[in-house]
Amino acid sequence: MLQILSMIALILTQAEAEGVSPTPANPTVENLPGLLDSLLNDPAVADAQTSLHVVRVSDGKVLYAKNENELRVPASTIKLFTTAAALDELGPDYRFKTEIYGAPPNAGIISGDIHLKGYGDPWLVPERFWYFANRLKYSGVTQIDGDIIIDESYFDGPATAAGQEQDSSSSAYMAPAGALSVGFNAVLVHILPTTPGQPARIAIEPSSDQISVEGSVTTSERTRTRVNVEVVEKDGRNVVVVEGYILQSDKPRGYWRRIQHPGLHSGAVFKAMLQSIGIEVQGSVRLGTLPVPAKTTTAQTDGAVGEATQAAAPEPMISMTSPRLSDLMEKVNKYSNNFMSGQLARALGAETFGAPGNWDKGEKAIQKFLQERVQVSAPLPIIKNASGLHDVNRVSSKHVTELLCFMARDPKHEIEFLNSMAVAGGVGTLQSRMEEGSAHQVLRAKTGTLSIAS
Repeated sequence: MLQILSMIALILTQAEAEGVSPTPANPTVENLPGLLDSLLNDPAVADAQTSLHVVRVSDGKVLYAKNENELRVPASTIKLFTTAAALDELGPDYRFKTEIYGAPPNAGIISGDIHLKGYGDPWLVPERFWYFANRLKYSGVTQIDGDIIIDESYFDGPATAAGQEQDSSSSAYMAPAGALSVGFNAVLVHILPTTPGQPARIAIEPSSDQISVEGSVTTSERTRTRVNVEVVEKDGRNVVVVEGYILQSDKPRGYWRRIQHPGLHSGAVFKAMLQSIGIEVQGSVRLGTLPVPAKTTTAQTDGAVGEATQAAAPEPMISMTSPRLSDLMEKVNKYSNNFMSGQLARALGAETFGAPGNWDKGEKAIQKFLQERVQVSAPLPIIKNASGLHDVNRVSSKHVTELLCFMARDPKHEIEFLNSMAVAGGVGTLQSRMEEGSAHQVLRAKTGTLSIAS
């Protein structure tokens, strides 16, 4: 049965302030209940499960309520809870970092290994990774004698949260989390037609020696394009398996697919980038942790041993920071990015309860925010992943209006949070919706759709 979780808030105040006439397109306080009742009685949705709660933000007055305390599947609107908790705890200027550690180069050569340590940056897109690699080049490095060691210890636990086991595909929206993750832990598989009867050209972006291709796609003169692309794990590596046909007259096709082993994948991509810009890497890519500084002890005059002290942590050779959290939130909410929301939750857990971060700590941090700061009503939300995938989350429409009102009334959060949402007929998941009418360029919202929720 279709489940509909409707969230209406932060809308009526603006319309009333402008003196908009009461019409079905522009409801007012007086005609809103009847209008909503008539919509819900429409045969198209009469059998749906609904939960509605309409609140006027200026004074908290409830303008309409129906099943407002019943828990429903929120789909991607759960990202509002994830981003609100992160904004409240971390602040809009929080930035993720990525670091390189190693011995200073001598005549352009780094003797030994380098460590590449990630802290969960959700926006480590290949372009920024290129910039990071070039920072080594322009610091004078021409060769690395040892290995590239990937330290992904800032996160631990399962790379996926509850619900993702319900989908075994390699779709990009199923990408795992990782403390070091390049390109949303996904690759773009390009398939380009060639000569009829010959294999199409296949290219992987970003490329590395950690990912390979099996199978082929045949270029066809008449058969319509029918391509299947999956990524499977073999011996700890990512293998792109392709089959099918592509019409010669077709434009090149691109397929986004998730990968496994984010740390090794990221390290292999980094190594390929270094080599492409002229930095020779003698060793391989492997997982490890940055060495912990040795403890020292102080001997007393009577032979006793004094307190142990921790040596200063090593300084990174190169460090790069992400855009501000408020900018990252726009990517999450405007475009409903599942991977990024999972990264935010794990980093939030690490910052709230101490590293390493994981989903359990992230869930605990989100619930702490909702119960202690927002003070949501009972029954409490059930949040088992940060993205809204599948049917493991449950919230009520009242929870949503309580969250939206809390964020709207806090001057530290209001603008940043509102700006993170899609704009009707403007940008994000609402770009091609409500292109006409009073909502156009005015309504800001977070969408959420599953086969059992809309």
